[in-house]
Amino acid sequence: MRRLAWALLVCAACGLASACGAGKPRGPLSEGERLYRAKCTSCHSAYELHEYSPAQWTKSVAEMERLKRVRLAADERALLLEFLTGSTQVPVQPAPGKP
Repeated sequence: MRRLAWALLVCAACGLASACGAGKPRGPLSEGERLYRAKCTSCHSAYELHEYSPAQWTKSVAEMERLKRVRLAADERALLLEFLTGSTQVPVQPAPGKP
């Protein structure tokens, strides 16, 4: 009986492990996604990109810079917003305290 339980446990573990890797392999992360993971998800969970409109993403990033003191260079902000909105046409607001 003990061998049967062990065999079932091993089979279940193998099945679970194979199910976890069953999706399509991901390509390398874009620079914007790498920034998002490094700067944003260190404090909170990742959001689905479609959860917010481009205007909401732009406002949210500005608020994080102002209220949470997230530090982004202008080029980082542009890459991050391009990733979040899926567009290079997002107006980039200057960092808080900068003209």
